[in-house]
Amino acid sequence: MRILALADMHSHSIRSFEGWRKMYEPDLILLLGDVMSVYIHMLRDEFADSVPYYAVLGNHDDPHMPDHWAGRVEFVGQKIQQYKENTFVGIDGCLDPIGRPSMISQPDWAVTSFLNCLPKDVENLVIVSHNSPYGIHDDPTVMSHTGFSGLTKLLTESSGTIVLHGHMHKNTTSLFGSNSVVGLYGVNIIEIENNEVTQNQSLM
Repeated sequence: MRILALADMHSHSIRSFEGWRKMYEPDLILLLGDVMSVYIHMLRDEFADSVPYYAVLGNHDDPHMPDHWAGRVEFVGQKIQQYKENTFVGIDGCLDPIGRPSMISQPDWAVTSFLNCLPKDVENLVIVSHNSPYGIHDDPTVMSHTGFSGLTKLLTESSGTIVLHGHMHKNTTSLFGSNSVVGLYGVNIIEIENNEVTQNQSLM
């Protein structure tokens, strides 16, 4: 499966995706949070409904985006979505125990509780999260950049799981046992085969 993934576009600038449909031929478009509506409009100008769009909300996103894009973008935060051979599970926001109203966030226990309720027999699991797992790609010295411990717990109890996340503003890949954790920043093309990441190419 070839995925066109965008994350944290508030730190990037791109004028057009013209020609990208033919050039990259993605099977799926993933929005990993903090992707402004202007970029979604640009994506839809090029790709229209030729591929599905899955999205999670970033901490800086407008909470009304799911309503605005209803029927055109599937917001998968705290949901399970099956596409082709993969099971996608979305997690919105970041960790913010202060509960600032200007930030889309979740308490750590809520993420852990949600992940604990996932079926145990899920195959080809891909976690789509704005935030990273705790201890992997995160920065615990900054509360809002501290990863979710529930994601780390899931990784210790699973094998062959892929976590795709944004928020940390870096492109990097780490192995956690037989699991892969892929930090994304800007625009990337990802290839997944047999639930392994075989390609991760930054386009910016």
